[in-house]
Order: sequence, then structure tokens, then C-alpha cells
Amino acid sequence: MKRTWVVLALWVAGALPVPLAAQEIAEATAIEVSLGRLVSRTLLGYRLGERALLPVGEIAELAELRVQPDGPALRIVREPEGTELRVDPRTGRLSTETDSWTLASGTFVLSQGEIYLTTEDLGRLLDVEWLVSWRDLAVTVVDPSDLPIGRRVAREWQRRVRLVQGLEIDPSVPLLPLERQALDGLVVDYGVFAPAGSSFEDAAYSLAAGIELLGGSLTTAWQNRSGSDTAERWDAAWSTIWTDRSWITHTRLGDGIGTGPRPRTVRGLSFGNAPYLRPNDVGEVAFTGSLGPGWQVEAYRGGRLIAFDSADALGRYSIDAPIAYGENPVEFVAYGPFGEVRRFSRTHRVDGTRIPARQLEYGVSVGACRTDRCDATANADLRYGLSTRWTARAGVDQFWRGDSLPSLFHPYAGIAGMLGNSVGVEAEVVADAVTRATLRFEPSPDVVLQAEGTRFAQGVVDPLLTPPGRTEQVTVSGLWRPDGRLAGWYVEGSLDHYRSERSQTTGGRLGGALQLDELQLFPAVRWQATRLDGLTLEQRSAELTATLLPLAGLGPWFGQVTARTYLEVDLERGVSVVDARVGRMLDRALRMEVGGGWRRFQGPMVSLNLAANFSSVRGLFSVDRRSGATTTTQYVQGSVLYNPVSGRFQPSAGPALERAGVTGRVFLDGNGNQRFDEGEQLLPNVRVSV
Repeated sequence: MKRTWVVLALWVAGALPVPLAAQEIAEATAIEVSLGRLVSRTLLGYRLGERALLPVGEIAELAELRVQPDGPALRIVREPEGTELRVDPRTGRLSTETDSWTLASGTFVLSQGEIYLTTEDLGRLLDVEWLVSWRDLAVTVVDPSDLPIGRRVAREWQRRVRLVQGLEIDPSVPLLPLERQALDGLVVDYGVFAPAGSSFEDAAYSLAAGIELLGGSLTTAWQNRSGSDTAERWDAAWSTIWTDRSWITHTRLGDGIGTGPRPRTVRGLSFGNAPYLRPNDVGEVAFTGSLGPGWQVEAYRGGRLIAFDSADALGRYSIDAPIAYGENPVEFVAYGPFGEVRRFSRTHRVDGTRIPARQLEYGVSVGACRTDRCDATANADLRYGLSTRWTARAGVDQFWRGDSLPSLFHPYAGIAGMLGNSVGVEAEVVADAVTRATLRFEPSPDVVLQAEGTRFAQGVVDPLLTPPGRTEQVTVSGLWRPDGRLAGWYVEGSLDHYRSERSQTTGGRLGGALQLDELQLFPAVRWQATRLDGLTLEQRSAELTATLLPLAGLGPWFGQVTARTYLEVDLERGVSVVDARVGRMLDRALRMEVGGGWRRFQGPMVSLNLAANFSSVRGLFSVDRRSGATTTTQYVQGSVLYNPVSGRFQPSAGPALERAGVTGRVFLDGNGNQRFDEGEQLLPNVRVSV
């Protein structure tokens, strides 16, 4: 009977909320717990003298730490480091990744499955400082910035700041109309290439000029090589643009590039409504995925926050990110509900054939051919943006030829777009020319795989759009970067197969890149097999390119030297090419490079290059000796610009023709007509961004 009473007394004592080794009585009380100014909550705690005992599990959840019960013990995971904190009431032990200690007698309480620790032990466990005020019945973490909740709140604040800083210019702001002048401005480009010791007739030279004429741009160019009349070439064109018309935006009369997906040089007329300066932004596409409930995702491009989203109850997220022409690598940073951090990247490629959704563009060109393969040519091209992801295209190419050859008529149609954000598809059919399809898989900038197949039409006399005699072609290429943080480490390869009427060729290349501090290595192997009339010819080779960037540790002079070497080995005949070069900047505008090597069938060779790049002119002086002969050449290039605002001529290194330049006035538009009128106030010290 006495034993029964002892057991009952022990059971009652274990159910009461008292310290396991009580020296003082722990008094239950309601306490206001605050983590800085981020969050506060009223919790049940205990007062043990002047010390406060708080529930470990609830404090961890308040700080957004992951809590995992392990029997009577608690396992707390602190993200994103993944460090493990452990509280074991059975042994009275607390441990972190770097520390472990035993609780002092009477400093913790175990009640209804919850463990209560003093603020001193909690501070040591969570690496924070607590402030206890019994007068206010409040306990506060002084600085919670290193806790997951502190990091989350800091991210949200930075997110708001970055989004405000990243606001683009309001597209509704009207553009100022073009000020068209009858005659204004002048740009002249010149270039001379001359072998040293030769007469002026052996030189090659070029001259080009541009001027604003009749509200447009008039450009002329003249080239002459080696003094031969047959090598002389004249080009001239007048072009203008409109920014306030949707049905036509540009036109050109004279020499230039025609319209369509396969443009050719033409002397004639071209016009269309495609933007003369196309905006880089195409629109927005959705990047979707699944992480888990409670996760938040931020999207960055070029280090700038562009969008963010929170996962729904099923853990799915969808971020509408703006995309531009070219590759659109988007870096994602995902934050879990307990401070976890995941980083991953996605990409969406937009090639030049795609246009914004619901936009219709056309282009027309007609004129004389600039080559002797046709007399005249014309193109009519039409594109329509089916959506942000898909663009359709159709048109016709026409070539007129002389009496001995028939004219060529090539209507075409095609479509290009994306399946999701990773798979690009392009297909095109050109009558009496090609049928082509391309598939590109690019889930991230570190993984790229592309396959393209082309079938060429047969029976066309002297074709202009296809290689003569070729029937089909297949190309597969890929790139893999093991670690996106190491841009200088990757593996890439390609495989090509060509078939013609009498032969077929299969070739491949496997290469890569390695970056070891300032040393870059580019190894590669090549293979090609050609079958012609039952015979097979094979070629196998290996190559290695090495580039050494400046090593500051070599001192002020040698520390600015760069080096580049190249080695090519035919696996059957031995070494084919050996080349080595070193270079250094002699001053801010002058660079010297010295090199030498050996080539099969040519023997040894040495060279010296001296490049000058001044603000008003640039030049290159080169000496090359091979096969027992020495060749010395020099090239000079520059420009002269007339500034109509200052009324002065200014030299430039060039080339300056067809490059952008902005001059003008910043003024207060008093009457709101968007033009500068006499008497309106000029505004000095205004920053202009282009």
C-alpha cells in the first residue's frame, strides 16, 4: 500500500508544471513576446525569480524556424544555413552546430509536452539578445534581423524599394515630333589600307558621307581596291522615317538591304511599317513552377528585381516577367516559410523573327540586283504577332534573270514561337527552295540543345536560295555548363550531316572551356567523314587554345602582359599549326603584339602588330614574315563630324556613319506645341538620358 502511494505521488509531481529539479517555484504568467518591432504575441510563460521561461516551440514558430519533434526532444532547423538546434529535456542538453551545454538545475520546465527555457538559454540557442521587463510583462528580442522572420521582412522592404527604383518611363508620355531640316549636319568616314613600299595605286581606300537632306538622310559611299576600275563600287541612298504613322514608318530610295527573311543587297525602293528603332521589350510571359505552400519567389534580371509572387495553397507560383529580344535569363530566389532559400535560373529566348502580340508588320522592296546572278529582285513580307510567344510570317521572293536562265518565284510561309519557356519551335516552307524545322530546348542559360533539319528542293536551275546540288542537311548542337556561377566552365558540341546528289558528309565537334584564375583553356576535337562515289575520306584533329590574362603579381610591367597560344594536331599527320602571341598596352591608346608560329606547308612565321586608337583616328601597323617573304601593311581609319549646334567640325576615330548621335536644346515649352519657339526659355544643367 505504501508503494502505491509513492507511485501516485510521483505521477502527480510529474504532471505539475514545475522545474525538473526545482529550487524555486516557477510561476505561470502571460507574457507579451516581441521580436523587435516585427511581430508580437501573448504567450504562456513562467517567472522564475527575475528570469523568464518561454516555450521553445512557439518561439521558434514565431521566428519562422522549422520545428520537428523528436520524441520528448525538439529539433529546430535554422535556414538557409540548414544548421540544426536540439533541445533534449531528458538529458537537459542543448546543442547547436558549434556549441553544446547542459542546463543548470531548475532552469527549464516541461509542461503538457512543451519545453520552457530561460531567455539566457534561448538567446544562446538562437544567437539573439533578450530584454525582460516584468513591470510591463514583456520580453523582447533586441535585434531579430538574423532570424528567418527578420530576413523575410528585410526582403519585403528591399523589394518595395527596388520596384520603385525600377519603374520605367511612362509609355504614355508623348514623343516630340521630328524636326525635319532641308539641309543639316555632315558626317564623313574615311579609310586607307596600303602595303608599305608600294605605290598609291596598290592601296585600297574608302570614303563615305552622310548628310540630312529634305527631312531625310542621304548617304554615299565609294570603295576602290588596288586601283582597279572593276573593283570600284558606288553606293548611294536617301531614307526617311515617320514616328506618327502606323501604316508606314520608313522608306529608302537607292542602295541598301532588301526586306524579308533572306534579305539581299538591292538598288531600288523599299518601305514598310516595322519600327525603324524597334523597342527592345516584347511583352510579358509567365514563368510557372511548384515549390510548396508558404513559399515566396523573386525574379531578377541583370541584378534588378522585376517581379515576385507567393505560392498558392497547392504550392504553385506564376510570375509574369517582362522579356526582351535575345536571351532573357531570369534568376529566381525562392524563400520558404521557415527561412529556406533556393536559387535557380530559367530563360526565355526571343529571336528577331518574333514581334509583339496582335501587331501586323509588312515590308516591300524592289530593285536591281547588285550581283551578276540576277537582273532584278523583289520581296513582299508580312508578319503578325499571334501572341507574345508566337509569330506567323508569309511573303514572296521574286528574281528576274537574263534570257538564258528562268526567273525564280519563291512564295514562303513560316511560324516561330515557344512551347512554354524552354522549347523554341520554328518551321518554314519556301516553294522551290527549302523546307526547314528547328527545335531548341533551353531550360536555363546553362543547358542548351538545338536540332535543325532542312530539305532542299531539286530541279531548280542555278538556284539562288540554296546550295547547288545539296539535298538535305541536319545539324544538332548543345551546350552544358556544370555550374552557372562559373561562366568560364562549359562543354559544347555539334554534329552535322550534309547530303548532296553524289556525296554525303558527316562531321562533329566536341569542345569546352576551363577557367583557372587568369588562365583560360579551350580544348576541342573535330571529326569529318566524306563519302564520294564509294570512297570515304576521314579527317580527325584536336586543338587547344589558351589565353592568359594579366597577372598583377608579375609587377607593374609584366603584370599587364596578355598571352594567347593555339595548337592544332592532325591525328594522322601530326602537328598542323603552332601559334603563340603576347601583347601589352604601351599607353592608353597604343598596343603592341608580337607573335610567331609554324604551319604545315608554310613553315615558320613571325609577326608584329602595333594598334593605335586615339580619339580622332585609329590605325594598325603590321609586319608579317612567312614563306621567306615579308609583308608590311598599314591601315588608317577616321571620321569628321559637323555639329550644327556649335557650327564646328570635329574629328573622331569612327566609323560614325549610321551611328546614333543626339544634339539639340532643352527648353521650357511655354505654349505646349512641343516645338522650340523664339523666346522660349532654355534650361541649363539638365541631365539627358538616351
